[in-house]
Amino acid sequence: MPVNLCITLALVLTLIFLQNLLLAADTQQHPKPFIVTSVSPITNIVRNIGGTHIHVIGIVPDGTDSHTFEPIPSDIKTLQAADMIIVNGLDLELPTLKLAEKVKKTKTTILQLGNRTLKEEDWQYDFSFPREHGHPNPHLWLNIELVMRYVEIIKENLSTLDPANKESYQKNAATLLAKLQKLDQAIFGCVGTIPINNRKLVTYHQ
Repeated sequence: MPVNLCITLALVLTLIFLQNLLLAADTQQHPKPFIVTSVSPITNIVRNIGGTHIHVIGIVPDGTDSHTFEPIPSDIKTLQAADMIIVNGLDLELPTLKLAEKVKKTKTTILQLGNRTLKEEDWQYDFSFPREHGHPNPHLWLNIELVMRYVEIIKENLSTLDPANKESYQKNAATLLAKLQKLDQAIFGCVGTIPINNRKLVTYHQ
């Protein structure tokens, strides 16, 4: 093999090696944002918007009653490491919220979606959440219009936290919003086939 070709090949391999080192260093200096969420509906929305650009952990295990859930000691480390904490709010996750406020990093934002979606005068109370107890019904994710607001809030805050991937968050949010709009139309279409006097709905909030 000619000497010049050997030198050229060696230089190319060296440049590739150095480039890989720089990429590895950049990944270590700029890891994926670590997002901690609460209940599974919120976790699912965040994952849909964040995609591969974020790392998400839901504190409340699937199938666990969020109203009675108490954080365990290992959750302290999870909350301490979070770059953003996203909860439903409206008093749904009070023990988790209180712990998060004590142990989180100073710059870590706690995003309470329900509180940013509804003004206090619009909070809803019912037999399960009587007004005299002071805790509103927090299950806003049953209302697709409100879920769409959740999507917008999460998109905006992830974009602020990680502006380098803003375009991806916007694209993922738009895809999710389109799916929600189709679902909303399908639900109204289905309800429209039922006689008004027979429209009795039984559902579970998860």
